[in-house]
Amino acid sequence: MAAINNSGIGGVNAHIILEPNYKLLSSDGLRIAQTIPRIVNICGRTEQSVKHIMDFIENNPKKITNDFLALLGKTMKYTPNVNSSGMPYRGLIVCIKNSKQILMIYHKL
Repeated sequence: MAAINNSGIGGVNAHIILEPNYKLLSSDGLRIAQTIPRIVNICGRTEQSVKHIMDFIENNPKKITNDFLALLGKTMKYTPNVNSSGMPYRGLIVCIKNSKQILMIYHKL
């Protein structure tokens, strides 16, 4: 649990208490490539950031859930504003299920 307080000179006061969202994992969340291969699109502001996410996905297949992939999908919809370069670097990974585990067979930057 964390508390954040903000008091401004102009009389603006804000207080918030944050609590972690303890989510129960189910086996459905790990079904990312059960019947057909899944393409995971990745974008970032630098080439290194895209490689970092690719390495994380390849090295931690047990941590890759549908919720995690949904967060990556939201970044692909990012529209840069005038003062931002956006996320010009793109990459993809194709996930295929092989017997009992998910394999990342292809990645391109």
